[in-house]
Amino acid sequence: MFRFGRNQLAAGRRTLTPPWASTQRPDTLRPLVSVVLPIYNHAGFLAESLSSILVENELPLEVIVVDDGSTDSPQTVLDKVRDPRLRTVRQVNLGLASALNTGFALAGGSFLTWTSADNVYLRGALRR
Repeated sequence: MFRFGRNQLAAGRRTLTPPWASTQRPDTLRPLVSVVLPIYNHAGFLAESLSSILVENELPLEVIVVDDGSTDSPQTVLDKVRDPRLRTVRQVNLGLASALNTGFALAGGSFLTWTSADNVYLRGALRR
């Protein structure tokens, strides 16, 4: 998962550079943590759950919300969130396992996790 920088090899040092530490533009960085958030008819909880994840500013992360055919309009909540780390996908209702598989297939992080829309992370939980 780590790569050697050209200048580090030339100097004879074997310093590892983590994939999220890069001189590339921030929008092209690979996230360290991918959080998959499957949702089915929990739009009322979604804003608080997303907020508890996206508050982690020191950590390169992405949040993938998989709407598993909800009928309670979670898109109205998602439209209010303006964060480039948030990705959304909608599928017909196939159940939790399918929603998780969809989210993890899209995940680009080195570490993968998931949470439910009615869960709230404590500050710093993802960093730890």
